Amino acid sequence: MRKVWKIAILLLAMVMVFSVALAGCSKGQQAAPSKEGNKEAPKVQEVKFPTKPVSLIIPFSTGGGTDVAGRLLAQLTEKHLGQSIVPTNVEGGASATGLTQLAKSKNDGYTIAMCTSTIHTLKPQGRMPYSSQDFEPIIGFQTNSLAIGVNTTSQFKTLQDLINFAKKNPGKLKVGTSSIGSNNHLAGLAFELEAGIKLSFIPDPGGANQGILEVAGGNLDAAIGGPLEFLSQYKAGRIRILGIMSEKRLDTFPDIPTFKEQGVNLVFGTERYILAPKGTPEEVIKILHDAFKKGMEDPKWKEYIKTSGSEEFYKSHSEAKAYLKERDEFYYKILESSGMLKK
Repeated sequence: MRKVWKIAILLLAMVMVFSVALAGCSKGQQAAPSKEGNKEAPKVQEVKFPTKPVSLIIPFSTGGGTDVAGRLLAQLTEKHLGQSIVPTNVEGGASATGLTQLAKSKNDGYTIAMCTSTIHTLKPQGRMPYSSQDFEPIIGFQTNSLAIGVNTTSQFKTLQDLINFAKKNPGKLKVGTSSIGSNNHLAGLAFELEAGIKLSFIPDPGGANQGILEVAGGNLDAAIGGPLEFLSQYKAGRIRILGIMSEKRLDTFPDIPTFKEQGVNLVFGTERYILAPKGTPEEVIKILHDAFKKGMEDPKWKEYIKTSGSEEFYKSHSEAKAYLKERDEFYYKILESSGMLKK
């Protein structure tokens, strides 16, 4: 019996020793993470930007719609950026000259540029070797939708009236636009594609105003231009605006229906963005984006949008990049169907 007790005591002692050893091992294993946890996490280096003025290339002439909008937004954005934004007009090649300069600039955020919808046509037409995807969009900020108008004595009371006539009489309707390849002209080509009609375009290098005057005088059947370009003749009772190529009705023309309302799925205008060179750091893009977005929230900008007959067109970096690609394809289709691609 004593022998049995001795064996039991010995076994119990062994179990106790083993348990203590195991506990010590576990404690040591648990201590290791604690030791690692005392180490400081690596600090994320903050980007010091901007530390000097930022140059804004405006690739159009002084006094135009893009110039006016760009200078105002730059002025309203400076206080949020903490540095001056210096606009510089670099015109030529329907914006190709200024955008080529941007593409060759250092991608540090200190040289940026405005662009419009013409960027979608420049590479397909051989005007520059860069597409919208060769830049980093900072923000989309404004659009000017286009409209079509006829004389108030015209037989066309609605957009559908004009479409019905054009389908029965291909190429007979004379429509005034700006120069060949202009956004107004391309809007007309897009209208042809969407409505399944054929029009006869009468371009004027001087812009849409001349075409609108010709319509008011009864010399053209219709004209395509910006709503504000129609305004004086519209108020004088000489022009009837059949539709506006916008997503929704404009505050300045609340009684004019959109193309989409009338069954024509077409949104077309002069969209404006601010771009940076390809490869500009994301942190820098964000700083610029946030500053410009605050500029867009300024009451002076809101008032400008209202009085200029334009619309806000906010797009973030990622949204603008995707939308620009989508519009590249849209414009390519228009140019291809009209034989305007460079061969």
